Amino acid sequence: MQKVGIFRSIHVKFVLIYLLLILIAMQIIGLYFARELEQTLKTNFRTSIVDRMNLVEFSVREEMLKERSADDPTLEQSLRTVLSSFTSEDIYEIRVINSRYNILATSVLDNQPMVGQKSTDDLVKRSITSELPDDVIYLDPSTRKRILVRTTPIVSGDEVIGTLYLESN
Repeated sequence: MQKVGIFRSIHVKFVLIYLLLILIAMQIIGLYFARELEQTLKTNFRTSIVDRMNLVEFSVREEMLKERSADDPTLEQSLRTVLSSFTSEDIYEIRVINSRYNILATSVLDNQPMVGQKSTDDLVKRSITSELPDDVIYLDPSTRKRILVRTTPIVSGDEVIGTLYLESN
């Protein structure tokens, strides 16, 4: 009887095919797991951002509607104080914009010169006119990171008195 080489044996071929099928199944399961994990993380992140924006929106609305006396801080100062208390490492910037598209306050100290200027952002205009929150994810060209930009209208009764603009990592 003639001896058969190791790769000519049918038993070795069955074992190799079986191992390759197991490897392919593991790849498919890993791909599915990674996709589901990414979706869950995105959902949790957006929920966290929305919850924090609701807190900021409530505080900003109260400051904007507050009656001010001569010895109270100005609206810009009180909004700056409110925004500085809501800073975190995953939120880059929060802006408060009134219904006439003027920027009232920003949470970033380097962007303070833009306070008082008009906002030309389409998301801000859409948020004020449609009275609905909106968000967009885009790629920052300088850092090559994804940025979530979210706008939430500030509503008092039936009237939109402004919007919040948030940039987040």
